[in-house]
Amino acid sequence: MCLRTVIITGTISFALLAVILVSGVVVEATPGFEYLEFGLALLTLLVILVGSYWFVVRGPGGRM
Repeated sequence: MCLRTVIITGTISFALLAVILVSGVVVEATPGFEYLEFGLALLTLLVILVGSYWFVVRGPGGRM
């Protein structure tokens, strides 16, 4: 059985972390950049927490 919860939350987390990494390398350090980076990191944490809750309450896949 495919773990749909892990695939969905993992994809979202990977995309957010890729944005953080690319923007950290490409974008010059502007005065407000660290706030944007911190906000994206908090959003990634939120996705991981919601995914964990979703996995515990709903199960590994099957029904959404």
